Amino acid sequence: MRRRLGLLIGLAVPLALGGCASAGDLPGIANATAAGVSVKVGSSSAYSLYTHCGVLSATFNGQTFYAEPTLSDGQGNPPRGWGNPYDAGWLTVTSETTVDFQDASGHFAHFAVAAHRSSVPICS
Repeated sequence: MRRRLGLLIGLAVPLALGGCASAGDLPGIANATAAGVSVKVGSSSAYSLYTHCGVLSATFNGQTFYAEPTLSDGQGNPPRGWGNPYDAGWLTVTSETTVDFQDASGHFAHFAVAAHRSSVPICS
């Protein structure tokens, strides 16, 4: 019984917190790498991209990368065909400041570190 309760709480907390929070606010869901693990340039890793408010950013290897360009349906959602609130795929580190995301359906997003940005816009 305790194990089932723990599982239910483990599932309910991320869902309750999900709303329109930043992907970085949900550890272990959006960032596919374990704490302290670094993926090298040229390598890929399975990644669950937070897309609920559109394709805005990806937190990976301890850094926030911003979509270039941001992708949405114009209503604060991901473009048609993308998973929502997450889209499963692969993140490839293309340089120390850029990563690319691609899912099994061929959806693609490019992300870069932006020194002048410190947060991702919050959607309603």
